[in-house]
Amino acid sequence: MYTFENLKYYRSEFILLTDPERESRELNWLKRAAIELEASVEISGVSEYLASLAVVGPKSREVLEELTKSDLGFKQNAARLMRLGSAPVIAVRTTAATGQLSYELYHSRGDTLALYNSLMEVGRNYGIVNFGQSTLNMMRIENGYKIWGRELTLNTNPYECGLSQMVDLNKENFIGKTSCMELSQKQWNRKQVLLICEPLTEPQSWRMIPKRMEVIRKEGSEDRVGQITSGTFSVRLHRPLAFAWVQSDITPEDKLWIDIGGSQVQGRIHEGSTVCGIEETKLSDDAVFRQS
Repeated sequence: MYTFENLKYYRSEFILLTDPERESRELNWLKRAAIELEASVEISGVSEYLASLAVVGPKSREVLEELTKSDLGFKQNAARLMRLGSAPVIAVRTTAATGQLSYELYHSRGDTLALYNSLMEVGRNYGIVNFGQSTLNMMRIENGYKIWGRELTLNTNPYECGLSQMVDLNKENFIGKTSCMELSQKQWNRKQVLLICEPLTEPQSWRMIPKRMEVIRKEGSEDRVGQITSGTFSVRLHRPLAFAWVQSDITPEDKLWIDIGGSQVQGRIHEGSTVCGIEETKLSDDAVFRQS
């Protein structure tokens, strides 16, 4: 949820960013909750007439400052109305998803081409380039950002997903508080972890990067102890990374093997929530894999 900042008229307005595959579900949930709470609020979907462009990276603010006089130093989880060149936009700080300074720019679909061309023109002096879904996936896994449909589903909860810090049980009241209090007291037989794999060898190439649904086994056993939810190749660390479900008794000291196409790649649990602060030189350079 993102709030409009420093605009008197918009103090009671919010923009909720979500993934396309869950837009209708969340819109229906919000409307149903508003009715149950008898809330005086208007809820409407805007994605049918708004398009989005994202500018990501340490120089993203400098690029945007070339196109506007508006202050771009507003905080994370906030939004502002402004003009970029001739296009009116809702600029949203979305650093949490990428681990980088980043802005999502929501604008009329008719302004997309002109806005894109303006960004690329002024960004040329900053080394701006296009990036796609694979790069976004890499950045969000490096930053420990979990997404709906992969790590988060209707069958998961914040406590087994490692997101308990996002639930404030001291808050006086919120929808689902009773359930969250009950869940917080339970012991779970699985947990969600970030795995750092060993570097790839030349013969392995890109086919040995975990993607989704690959089975995980513990060293010395053929028993299945987990499963990959999503994976990527980290350019930062020069090795694969993956989110996975594993049994709750698996520890960072355990050697794990990921089954991929008749071979196996070794990985270990990373104890932190992100790898953005890790230096590659502190990791082993020994490539480890074996044929099944």
